[in-house]
Amino acid sequence: MKLAKKTIWITGSSGGIGLAMAQQAVREGAATVVLSGSNAEKLANAAALCRDIASQQSTPCKILCLRFDISKTDEINRAAEQYRQQLDHLDVLVHNAGVSQRTPMLNTTHAVERYLMEVNYWGAVTLTKLLLPKMLENQHCYIGVTSSVTGLFGVPLRTSYCAGKHALNGYFMALQAEYYQKGLRVTLLCPGKINTEISKSALMGDGTSLGIIEKGHEKGLSAKRCAAIFWSAAKRGRLICYAVRLEALAIWLHRLSPQLGSALIRKALPLREDALEQKAQEARERSHSRW
Repeated sequence: MKLAKKTIWITGSSGGIGLAMAQQAVREGAATVVLSGSNAEKLANAAALCRDIASQQSTPCKILCLRFDISKTDEINRAAEQYRQQLDHLDVLVHNAGVSQRTPMLNTTHAVERYLMEVNYWGAVTLTKLLLPKMLENQHCYIGVTSSVTGLFGVPLRTSYCAGKHALNGYFMALQAEYYQKGLRVTLLCPGKINTEISKSALMGDGTSLGIIEKGHEKGLSAKRCAAIFWSAAKRGRLICYAVRLEALAIWLHRLSPQLGSALIRKALPLREDALEQKAQEARERSHSRW
């Protein structure tokens, strides 16, 4: 698969990995790039950055924005209808929208758990159901999914986040198996710690945000490098790819022995509820809970 002359829709593309994916698509000659997110200001800034890149390219690239909340079915339906009204086909759909978690299961409200699943799993499923029938008419279509290494094994303080990423992996692997003969190809991106604001927006048990960028993410791979790994894998038709550093050891060990892999994760990421509660309190002082 080549990005040149393709029409590409990337959710969660107002920043981080999604924006880096969009910027690379523009650089490589995509015909149309559709950006999506829930924050109007961030989405407008992302569009401006992509249009600036497009203005320097020899081939034109149309940049569109569709703002909607991926956790709300009615807004997903509206966004899909808006897309149909503006464009007649879609070559590539990338599910990148997501929100992380930083709290033990027993300290997490059911409302927060459901919200995490809506954003990290059900939103992607709903949008795919709306768009895939038309995409299959192309005979060759592509779906990308930003999963996580937490979709490969369990990680403390991320129970519902892990559940959503495990669900994504299983669903889209099965989806490719079902529609492979009709031209559907899927690539799952499993990043480790990436230098984005995902930890800053990670949810605590009461729905407040963590509010800080963790040191591990500050030292992680760049979003640009992560996007390059993803698009490289997609072009080669790979089902799964990894954007990792030290996390590669956990992946390898978990394959060799799930028991040893789990022990390594517990040792590397100890559960510090005292420190976690302090961070939660700081987050509460900075912002009000959405719940």
